[in-house]
Amino acid sequence: MRPDDKGEVTLYGDPSVIGKKGFRAEVKWNSGVINRLYRITYYDAVKVFLLPGVIRMKGIVKDIKAALKNDPAARNWFEVLLTYPSIKALHRYRIAHFFYKIKFKLLARMISQTTRFWTGIEIHPGARIAKGVFIDHGSGVVIGETAVIEEGVVIFQGVTLGGKGTERGGKRHPTVKKNAVIYAGAKILGNITVGENAIVGASSVVRHDVPDNATVAGVPAKIIRIRTCPCECLLKEPVSEEMP
Repeated sequence: MRPDDKGEVTLYGDPSVIGKKGFRAEVKWNSGVINRLYRITYYDAVKVFLLPGVIRMKGIVKDIKAALKNDPAARNWFEVLLTYPSIKALHRYRIAHFFYKIKFKLLARMISQTTRFWTGIEIHPGARIAKGVFIDHGSGVVIGETAVIEEGVVIFQGVTLGGKGTERGGKRHPTVKKNAVIYAGAKILGNITVGENAIVGASSVVRHDVPDNATVAGVPAKIIRIRTCPCECLLKEPVSEEMP
């Protein structure tokens, strides 16, 4: 299909191609803001328009399960779905992330900013967040553009996953591995990694990698405990020196 100068759309193409491989569509807005050429198969159309909705629904289910698992105050899934800002923020983040990936970045940012207004949670649509993440309370949480959060992570209110300065391009924000817990007010800055099952204490400022199974706290953050296995209750002796 091809739009004319008034923005109207007419169809064109080889029927044999349409029947087998798909069709070609040229989308052009009157102002010339959008001018892209797509080759879309019927399978692609299903992926673009149907699968994202299914994936988002699966994400909501996992997010609700994470809330029920990590919040003793959560009574049932219906209450969590209706009242928890984490569920709303993560659902809308996934919608914004979808638009961000297909280069509708302004729309993605508009969705993220309205979500911030309603929930107090600011998630850049470029961030990568797995299903099954729980943001407890959520007010004041900021997650940067290149941040990566894996499944099972718990984040409390006032946490920042931010950059160190005004650098552009590349990975600028933290990666938080599976089952890590970040307590209220912690600031994790720069392209660093918080390891699996790690714990970041409240109001800590973390600027270096955190090992797996470690507990860090302070300003600047120091390693105070390391478990040799996440299932062990016995902890190693506290380490007093500053993180490298």
